[in-house]
Amino acid sequence: MRFHSCGSLVALLAAAALVACGGGGDSRPTVTFPTDLRTSVASAGADMTVANFPELSGDAVEALLSTVGGGEALLQPLGAGRARAAALGRWAATQSASRVAAGARAKALAVQPSKTFACSNYPSGYVVVTANDADNNGVLTAGDSTTISFVNCIEPAGSPPIDGGFTMVFNALELDSQQQPTAFDASVTMNALTVQGLGSLDGSARLWVAPVPGGERSFVRYSDMVSRTSTPGGEKVAVLNFDVDETVTTITLSRINGSVQLGSDIYVIAQITAFDTTAGDPASGQLRLTDVQGDRLVITARGALVDREFFLVTNNTATPDTSIIGTPWTAFKQ
Repeated sequence: MRFHSCGSLVALLAAAALVACGGGGDSRPTVTFPTDLRTSVASAGADMTVANFPELSGDAVEALLSTVGGGEALLQPLGAGRARAAALGRWAATQSASRVAAGARAKALAVQPSKTFACSNYPSGYVVVTANDADNNGVLTAGDSTTISFVNCIEPAGSPPIDGGFTMVFNALELDSQQQPTAFDASVTMNALTVQGLGSLDGSARLWVAPVPGGERSFVRYSDMVSRTSTPGGEKVAVLNFDVDETVTTITLSRINGSVQLGSDIYVIAQITAFDTTAGDPASGQLRLTDVQGDRLVITARGALVDREFFLVTNNTATPDTSIIGTPWTAFKQ
């Protein structure tokens, strides 16, 4: 996808708020990250060639930027230094916990536990967080859900407007003594989450966030997440079926594994070395895309630049059959 200062659309899924219910008492399920490395198989029609390499590799980078790197929309007020998925999730979690408690206090008045947040263009632009305390216990517990709705939201100023929304249902979470979430596992459904002029996202994901020694880890598993991107040549569609595993300590490391569908063809994605996304766009690290024959595209991050190298399956050397070296990340953002 093409991104401006709006940042990655997919990262907005984490803005889903953490609300819970269901479990109750002291039997709350704990948050456990997946341990399997997601693998996939390329489709029969997936065929990278020297001729289609320039366009295909560009589409691959755009799909990459829909999940890591990019700008800072909705990030600055929500916690610098944390991966965007985790930052937005943490913000939404805290707000949802407050909405659940507010709903419990106002139950007799039948007040809806929702809150409106002003965007830079308020009152025309805003975000509404609505929490559903499914068991009516006034505490964030597994089974509660939250809906986030964006209405013409420009944040920060100068970014394209965001519309649409998504819903999160919490499978597990851990709370501190103040009933605030410290870790969570949530299922996410996106509904036409759209950045004007850029594209939209529809589909499902699962999000895990939890503290680790010295920082925080977030893990997003995308399942048939449809990305529609506006380009000068028309709309492009990608389907995301991969995992993004990010660990934030003094640096941010991101790993992507699974598959991506570009057009009608599915390509396998495997992280070679983790991307360093501390400053936003990947500054170092390598990712590989493989087609059905075993031909491979290697994407290498080098500071503000990205290299794209193509190797035929018969090429076992370090010299690519063709390449595009030193393209600025900004070339993939409009």
